[in-house]
Amino acid sequence: MKEIRYKVMPKVNRINWTYVGNRAGNSLIELRHFLDSGNLVVFCNKKILLTDFDVFGAKEYSFFIGEEFCKISINEHPSGLLGYDFEIVEDVDTPLNRWRKKLMRKDFIKSSLVIGGIFLGVIILVIGAYWMRKYLDARDLKRNGIVKTVSLTVKPHMHHEKFANAIYSYYYNKYTYTEHIKLPMNGAGDYMTENGFPLRTGDRFMFTFSSKRPGNSKVDYMSILPDQLDVYRERTDIRLQNTLPEADSTTRACILSKIYEHKGISGWADVYYQQTDPKENWKNNQQTYQKLLESEGLRKAISACY
Repeated sequence: MKEIRYKVMPKVNRINWTYVGNRAGNSLIELRHFLDSGNLVVFCNKKILLTDFDVFGAKEYSFFIGEEFCKISINEHPSGLLGYDFEIVEDVDTPLNRWRKKLMRKDFIKSSLVIGGIFLGVIILVIGAYWMRKYLDARDLKRNGIVKTVSLTVKPHMHHEKFANAIYSYYYNKYTYTEHIKLPMNGAGDYMTENGFPLRTGDRFMFTFSSKRPGNSKVDYMSILPDQLDVYRERTDIRLQNTLPEADSTTRACILSKIYEHKGISGWADVYYQQTDPKENWKNNQQTYQKLLESEGLRKAISACY
């Protein structure tokens, strides 16, 4: 009877990686780990790259493939199984890594310049479109404008997903148009007009709208109507009465007239906001009021009111 003998094959872990390099070209990295003896061999393109013995646990091996610094790591799992990992090490100081970092810096600068250029271009386009629209609207009002008076209403609200704090309506060619505007707010919570006074419901101003595009309109806060000027005088007189309680109505009227002759509506706004901190209202405040009173010409003019 013929005796059959079976050869016990050693337990071997075989791992292959393909390194896609630069000057070195593509390289086949093969690892053979004989688990019974612990012998380990690493081949590069079928040539022995390194050997080691009695490898039964975690370990690392470093080597070059051409100019590339590489590393093979053996990691031991709690279950006892071994894992193998191949990686290119780019944080080690080598000529190739120094060149790579220099190239990355150049690419970063180029990318930053490109992104910055695109961002700046978008900003320029947006700003350009905004001012172009302003210019076209102003030209339209100049060519096709119709001037009327309108009463404004203070009304904080949302319109087409945008915040507005005042509205006004006007009738033209059988249609009623309503405009929603947003005035700047000072630190005191007032919605400010260009003339320095806060807007109050019922204030009336001249405004211009386009006969070609009635939705294009603009309020003129600086061309103050006589009736509105009287309203501003009354509001300023109340503030002046608190400051000069000894002065009668005739004296205060004289003082307000002198201030208006000296500085216009802005002078009245200085009186109106005489107790307001400059942080709350940069245009008319305590400081501008004091400068107004320090004017020698105005002091002489006011002295004639007593």
